[in-house]
Amino acid sequence: MLRSRPALLRRQGARLRITAVRLGGLLIKLGQFLSTRVDMLPEEFTAELRSLQDEVPAEPFARIRPLLERELGQPLDAVFASFDPEPVAAASLGQVHLARLADGREVAVKVQRPGVETVVETDLIAIRRGLALLNRFTGWGRTFHLDAVYRDFVRTVREELDYLHEGRSAERFAANFARNRRVRVPAVYWSWTTRRVLTMERSQGIKVTDFAALEAAGIDRHQLAALIVRLYLRQILRHGFVHLDPHPGNLFVNPPLELTFLDFGMTLELDPKLREGVERLFVAIAKRDIPRIVEILVETGFLLPGADLAKVRRAVGWAADLLYGKALEDIRQLDFSMINDQVVRLLREQPFQIPANISFLGRAISMVVGLTTQMDPGLNLVEIFRPFVQRVLTQRQPIYRLLMGQARELGQDLLTLPALSHRVLGRLERGDLEVGVDFADITRSLGRIEALLQALLGSIWSLALAGAGLLLWRSGRPVPALLLGLAAAWGTLVAWRRSRRRG
Repeated sequence: MLRSRPALLRRQGARLRITAVRLGGLLIKLGQFLSTRVDMLPEEFTAELRSLQDEVPAEPFARIRPLLERELGQPLDAVFASFDPEPVAAASLGQVHLARLADGREVAVKVQRPGVETVVETDLIAIRRGLALLNRFTGWGRTFHLDAVYRDFVRTVREELDYLHEGRSAERFAANFARNRRVRVPAVYWSWTTRRVLTMERSQGIKVTDFAALEAAGIDRHQLAALIVRLYLRQILRHGFVHLDPHPGNLFVNPPLELTFLDFGMTLELDPKLREGVERLFVAIAKRDIPRIVEILVETGFLLPGADLAKVRRAVGWAADLLYGKALEDIRQLDFSMINDQVVRLLREQPFQIPANISFLGRAISMVVGLTTQMDPGLNLVEIFRPFVQRVLTQRQPIYRLLMGQARELGQDLLTLPALSHRVLGRLERGDLEVGVDFADITRSLGRIEALLQALLGSIWSLALAGAGLLLWRSGRPVPALLLGLAAAWGTLVAWRRSRRRG
């Protein structure tokens, strides 16, 4: 009897997962990468790959030691007072050992597996040839831009092989959160760091999923879950630089509420255009603005030309009605098989694609959601990110942009009045419109128009004051510049209050 298609896909996904674990090398990374591409691959296939963990048997220390001494340029005993030959973690590309420097500092030493670069390059050639066959004999290459996907995968893997890059990423992440007392990043010891060896300050703490230890230390799981979500929102919306591997082994907590980030081999720098698109998408989600969400999906390349936007809007609206404002615990009770069927149908029917350069960002976000769901099923993600998004975007916009936006909005409303009046008068002349006169309504409408005009003039005046203040500030006259800035702010407030009368 022939197997059903879903069963066959699950079997194929499981076979790839088992093969990746057995062979190691780049196949584990490839499986993890493919698990994020729900836009390209069937759900039954990707579901089997999501459990793929980058954990393989450790390399014998007899093979690790010569590489360490060759990279550091001296015997191991000359650098370290002690070095534990048993690794505390092992992955497909490298492993981590605990050690103590000659001056007594406790460190964690990450070292590449010997010969792993040759294995990676061989695997990349095999993957590239496989993609060439897909491009030649199937329509996937045209539909899913496989070359761009491959380039992103290669970039991510090669960055992860370069421990100098990882060290710089750790320091950049630490600088971004330098003023945040809730975040800690281990220091990099550059004197004992090379392209294949990374020596960092040893970090200790409670694993974020060790709930018994968290409770014993007096750490509130709700506060910790909310902190993790806020920190990732800040990385995406404020810094544009994201830690992409937030699994529990890379996040440790210390009382009262300090989160330590480990392993910066996988990071992402959002290009300014995409970052702006993601910001606008978060704002639209926070406002539950369905048409705007779909527009942004088109602008950022998630939806390709030819999509049925009306159908996408209905699907997004359906999902929003189902999920919006619910706690994670309530969402978990939903019929996800039905939701998944709807989402998969949308992905298959419409030219939807995750941009190649943010595949791992989607994986990181899903890991954060899964992690925080374990910590606090009652967490409401929308309520957390709505005020955060609004505050971050306000801080990023200079005052002149806010003033221009206010003036533009009011001006657009006024510019529509003549055309609207022309259409109404035309219908009156043709006898297509019956009019009932209510003088109270007319009075109110005139009052609103007057408020609009006053608000527009106030915005223009405030913009002029802000510009003059900026010129004074640049010419070294801070006191009058400050006074003009306060006057501009007051004018903006008055204009905003008057614009509220339009409704």
